[in-house]
Parts: sequence; C-alpha cells; structure tokens
Amino acid sequence: MLSAYQGYQLSFKSISRAQFDLICTHIKPDQVISLILSDSDDTPGQSELFFSRFQITDFTRTRMLKLINIGSASLEDICRCFREFAKYHRISIESYNARRLSQDVLLSVATQIKIGAPERLISCAEITSRSFAFPVCLIILRCLTISQSSMDDLKSICKLALRLTSLKVENLILNANEEFLLSAQQLRRLVLYCKNVPVSMNQMEQLLMNLPQLKYFEISAKGSFDLTNGYLWESLTYKLVTFNFNFWLKIAGIEEILNSFRTLFWIERKKWFVVATRKRLFSIPHFSKKIADTYFQLPLHTTIPHGDETLLFDKVTYFILNNSLISHQNYFRYIKTLEIKNTNSFENLSTLIDLNHVENFILSSSMNHSTIATLMKSMPSLQQFSINTELQKFFDQTKNLCFEQIRILEINQPIIDGNFYVIEQLVRLFPNIEILRVNSIRWKLGIARLLDKFENLWSASFRLEKSSTPETDIDVLSFIRNDFDVLNFIRNEIDYEKYEAFHNRCRPKSTTGQNQGKYYDFWIKKRVSFSLYYSN
Repeated sequence: MLSAYQGYQLSFKSISRAQFDLICTHIKPDQVISLILSDSDDTPGQSELFFSRFQITDFTRTRMLKLINIGSASLEDICRCFREFAKYHRISIESYNARRLSQDVLLSVATQIKIGAPERLISCAEITSRSFAFPVCLIILRCLTISQSSMDDLKSICKLALRLTSLKVENLILNANEEFLLSAQQLRRLVLYCKNVPVSMNQMEQLLMNLPQLKYFEISAKGSFDLTNGYLWESLTYKLVTFNFNFWLKIAGIEEILNSFRTLFWIERKKWFVVATRKRLFSIPHFSKKIADTYFQLPLHTTIPHGDETLLFDKVTYFILNNSLISHQNYFRYIKTLEIKNTNSFENLSTLIDLNHVENFILSSSMNHSTIATLMKSMPSLQQFSINTELQKFFDQTKNLCFEQIRILEINQPIIDGNFYVIEQLVRLFPNIEILRVNSIRWKLGIARLLDKFENLWSASFRLEKSSTPETDIDVLSFIRNDFDVLNFIRNEIDYEKYEAFHNRCRPKSTTGQNQGKYYDFWIKKRVSFSLYYSN
C-alpha cells in the first residue's frame, strides 16, 4: 500500500540520519508532491547528500519545493535545471545569506522568499538592483519575508512583484514624515516592524487606503499620539479580518482612550481587544506576554471583557519560577517551557501551571535530589533539558537519578579540557539523548568523546572556545583558526566502528562576547539495528 501511494509530503527538517536514509531508500521521486530540504544546524550537508541520490527533475509530480539554508554547492546544482522545474512547481526559499539568493534564476522562479540573519540585518537593495537589471525577476513571487528594507526598496519590489500577496519586513527604515505609499493592489497580508522613527495616523491612512485587498495587517512601531484614536482606526480597518498593532508612545487619559476602542465594532463585531499603559498601546492576545513569572499580573487598563482573561493566560508558553509562589487565581494551561530560578517552593506549582504540557525544562538554580525527581515525574511530555547551573553541583544533586525521557540536551556551562568525569555523568543521567547542544566547550577531544558515548545521538552542535589554561590556549586557538584541522582531529579521534555515516560542518564564530568561538555541527548515524533504534 505504501509503495503504491502517490501523495507523499516529505519534510527533512530536523530529521535523524537513520530516518532520512530509510525514507530515501523506499520513496520514489514520482510519489512526492511536497519536499522540504534543510542544511540547518542539526542536518548539515543534507541537500548535497539528497542530490547525490536524486535529480531534481525526477520529481515530476512535486508541486512544492522548500529549501532552508541550502549550501552554495547544492544551489548551483539546482539552478542548472530550475527554470524548467519551476514552470509547474512552487519554490520556497529560506536563507540567512542574501548572496545565495543573488542568482537571477532563484529570484525569477521563487514564489516565496524568506531572508533573515541572526547576526546582522540584510537589506533587500541587492534584490531590487538585480531585479531592475533582469525584469523577469520576482515576476511570480507571492510571499516575501525580509530582515531590513527602506521604503524606497519596498516600493521597487511591489512594482516588480506583481503577484505579491504576503509581505513581512522585520525592520522598516523610515525617514521622518516619509510618505507611506505602496503600489500593491493585490497584497492581502502585510507585517511591518518600524524601529527608527515614529509613525503617524496620516501615514497609516496613506498606507491602508491604497491596499484595497488587504485582509491581515500587523504593525509594531514608535507612534504619535493620534494613533490612540479608536474611532479613526474603525473607519480604516473595517475591511480587515485581522488587525494587530503595538505602538510605543506616551499616553495620557488612558480610560478615555480605551473608550474609543470599546465600541460594538471593536468588542462585538471584530472581537479586537486592546491594552493601554503609560508608554504603550497594543492589541491582545497577539502582542500580550508570551513569558510569565511568579510576579505576573493582568493589565490594569484593557478592553477585554470580564471573565475572558484566559485569552492572556493561554498566550503564555514560557513560565519562570523566580520566587516563592504567590497565592492567586492565575492558571496557565499551555506552558511548553518551564525555567527554575528559585527552588524555595514547589508545593503549589501544579495549581499555577498545567505541567502536563511542559516539553522543555531549564534549570537555572540549584535543586535538591527529591525535588528534581518529583518534578521530573510530574511532566509526562518533557523531552528537552537545559542545564544552566554549575555542572559539578548539578551532578551532586542528581546522584542515582536517570532521566530516560529526555531526548534533547542543552548545556550552557563550560566543559573544560580533560574533564572525562563530566562526560561520564552526562551519559549516566541522559542515556537516550538524540540531539546535543553544547554552547561552551574548551576541549576538542571532549567533542569526540561526547559523540561516541551517547548511543542514540544523531545531531550535535558545539561551540569550541579557547581554554582558560595558558598552556592549552595556543593549541586550541590554532585549531580554531583552521576549521579543517579541528574537524579532521575529531574524525580521527572518534570510534569509527560505531558510525555508519558522519557529516560535519563549521559555522562562523560568534560576534558577541569576549570569549568568541566557532560552532561545529554534526549529523551522524550510529551502527545500530533499526529495530533497536526505533524501539528506543
């Protein structure tokens, strides 16, 4: 039945090498209608491996192809046959590197482009300049997400991308009193984040009056006081289905302002609710807090009807225990991440949050043996554990414990040179780890040992830093300068009999902090039987 099925939608984002090989062995290209490939941190080199087995032109029934941070070599191979392939396919591209998208063929065939950089913002000026040189570029683009743009660049893109229906700009650079005009009659979704100068109601009128098809509008910006007039917004947004705003501005007469957002239009017809403080006016629940702690309080000034406060509680997915629990009626039903910064009292924790949904546990404070054992048993969905405390103290507090349910482990305390005890204790505590992230290690041999010891490991990422020991500083720094030497050293030190496949990659060093290092990513496959692998 599976071999005859003709509608597979394959996503290889964050997948183990064993599962990847299993799927690629049994799936035929003409069975696939949707395909996602990713060269992200946990699957380095995936696209190159995939295209060593398949040709993109073999996927004759595929209607959607999504490429996430694909390496340059793979993009060059894809580009050779992209134009013919794109006639019948939707192409979606996500990249942190704008240069990878500079090829004319990519711009001309992509229906969706997302450009973002975690370390620096990328302007869309390069895209617009190349598009003017090659007018066919952007002609079928429908969705665009970009980190940074000027208003002039946006206008240029809208003129070229005649089918653009969704546009998101994470940092729109505006000049004071600049006209807010976009020529995009077909645009249905618009998200703008403006950080440099305040926007005014006059600019909002200019923008919305020229976007007749717009149904979703989201904006976050500094603002002038005239943006607090709910009556004016009503006349501008009556055609919208969704309207989310977050304005930073000085507010006087809070209740008078909120009254303009309490009309039947806002409360009954649209069900758009607003919160006002002295420095901020924003819609909820979209812009309400997603992180809460033991000091959490409901907003004092809001248009939300009495009894509907659960809208605010249900938006919170991250809870921080940073003080002894205070008795109140708050209850958070959808907490995914629980961080412990204070361990004085856990007695009433289950009356404050629903522990059944917690997937990620972050320990940022010392915790006694019985407390951590009891708490871990109370979280049946828990899969990820983050250690933010001193490793030796953590090991002392977890003697005779074993966290078999944990699949993802993140270590935010440094692992120093020669500390084999740390490796032994981590493997003892977390025997079933599949994904490992070590954000500070000063021991290249330790990387090889950690890769070897975790039997179920398939993805690992390490930030290698210089050692605090003077005599090892020169050694480690010389390796950091030469990525090939580091990776070659690790490959020579691992126990190759344990591995069926081994992929690795180096990422650029961090741009923040004094002790900078480089990131080394690994995508591996251990020599274990499939029955044993999947029984775990």
